Amino acid sequence: MSRKTSAVLSALFTLMIFVGLPLYAPSQIPEEYFEMFSETGVDLNAFIYQIATIGLVASALTLVKGFVPMTSYVYLLASLSSNAMMLYFNLVTFSVGDFAKLGQVTVTTDIPGGVNTMLLDMRLFIQLAFLAVGLQVIYTVLEFINARKEEAKAGMETSTPPK
Repeated sequence: MSRKTSAVLSALFTLMIFVGLPLYAPSQIPEEYFEMFSETGVDLNAFIYQIATIGLVASALTLVKGFVPMTSYVYLLASLSSNAMMLYFNLVTFSVGDFAKLGQVTVTTDIPGGVNTMLLDMRLFIQLAFLAVGLQVIYTVLEFINARKEEAKAGMETSTPPK
């Protein structure tokens, strides 16, 4: 399968999972659940639209990476942007839609006779996401440098006259 075909299929899959599914799923959820989430302080609609926006950008970056040569600076920029989008996706997901919380989410609900407060501390997962994306950035840059060296080597081999 060619790089372009693979990029189109990957972008379509990303679009279906990160855009289509989040936008379709709320129509299948009963209204009571939306009310319950709004009582806890979680804006479910904003969270869904954030995920869909991330999916749309990730799909576009996948297409760009598939259609430009691996030695292009556009490819490097798209790859690094894709890594940044995955970090942003992890931050949004672990912070339940509120980026500023950085993985420490407090959910408060009123119950008969008091208040129920729950603290979800996902900072370890955020730190692991930063580590994983940092390693992925290093890998992307090294892959780009290697592709540029291979292209230069192939260019030198074709330009040398035969003996």
